[in-house]
Amino acid sequence: KFPRGMRAFSDSLKSTAGLGLGIYTAHGNFTCQRYPGSLGHEARDVATYASWNVVFVKNDWCWRGEQNQTKHLAAFNKMRDAIVASGKAGQPMVYSIHWNFGDTPGPNCARGVDCPLPKTANMWRIGNDIRPDWTKAILRLIDTDTGHAGPENGVGVGSWNDADMPVKIRQSTFVQLWIGFSLPRNIALQNP
Repeated sequence: KFPRGMRAFSDSLKSTAGLGLGIYTAHGNFTCQRYPGSLGHEARDVATYASWNVVFVKNDWCWRGEQNQTKHLAAFNKMRDAIVASGKAGQPMVYSIHWNFGDTPGPNCARGVDCPLPKTANMWRIGNDIRPDWTKAILRLIDTDTGHAGPENGVGVGSWNDADMPVKIRQSTFVQLWIGFSLPRNIALQNP
């Protein structure tokens, strides 16, 4: 898929489109798609990402069955620490996490509530995955996520909410809501 390598792909993306390369991983042994996750390999993975000139790391919740929130937080923080160390070496990266509110409550949060975690990441999910169902997606965004929009929840310079990606149904409305909820605009594309 990348005949000249990931660094060449990243450099091309930057020079031709002005975009930075983001990467997806998970804080457990496997990603949600059953590819290898980063648990126990955080420093090595971040060093690889830095060599590819990655600017955005999405660390997903896919460690199913582990109910101990201390282990989850430690895994997310270990990746954060590796990214911070990489940034000191000249390769800053935005770090985004998804603490799955439906499985294990986050620190100081009830089950069913996603916690802003500004000490752990630059971005944190404030709700579950958005599906291409207009009514459910828009109501979930408004009903669940409105309480996370302000600076009292850690939103500010270098710290953002993440309400998932806009879906194909009525994207212009989603973009307007993204702006209102202090959400960054990013694009996720899968390479065929």
